[in-house]
Amino acid sequence: MCWTDGQDLVDSKNLCATPDEECGTFKPCCGRHLICKRLGSAGQCVRCARDHEHCNRSSECCLGVCMNHTCRHIMRDN
Repeated sequence: MCWTDGQDLVDSKNLCATPDEECGTFKPCCGRHLICKRLGSAGQCVRCARDHEHCNRSSECCLGVCMNHTCRHIMRDN
């Protein structure tokens, strides 16, 4: 991970984008709970929606899928 607590950057910072940088396909967001919200070609790192939080599409969810505008983590029993 190249961005740990919002302030400390390590040497590999060029591999991922901090919240104040543009993100994209080849430069994803640094951090576990950030997603690249793309509006056109440039993107912005924003916090992803957790389980049971509002969403418009599955790519906005930290984990799982967006169903009825709510992030759901669906587990299957084998």
